Amino acid sequence: MIQRAIFTAPKECSQEFLELEFQRQAAKFVDYMDRQGWQLVSKLEFRLHPAMSRDDKNDNHYVILGYFKPRFPETEWVFENVPEHVAQKVLKKYGKKARRL
Repeated sequence: MIQRAIFTAPKECSQEFLELEFQRQAAKFVDYMDRQGWQLVSKLEFRLHPAMSRDDKNDNHYVILGYFKPRFPETEWVFENVPEHVAQKVLKKYGKKARRL
């Protein structure tokens, strides 16, 4: 699934500053997606978003794009906050497909 994030940078900034800002924002984006259970499977890229930048006099708006897939296959059982006896039954029944958070 393609996901996107938006960041801003001053209109008069250098290419070096823009690259650094992209890397900083991209790290936050990947970290957030990782916490949500998604894994990055492509290179991230960014593009100017002209429609959003048109009305802003000071900043350009950029879109970060990346392709993500679920970190855990859909057939895997992920569970948390269950009684220990239930957890043991699930682990016994599903083996490697089950994972406790």
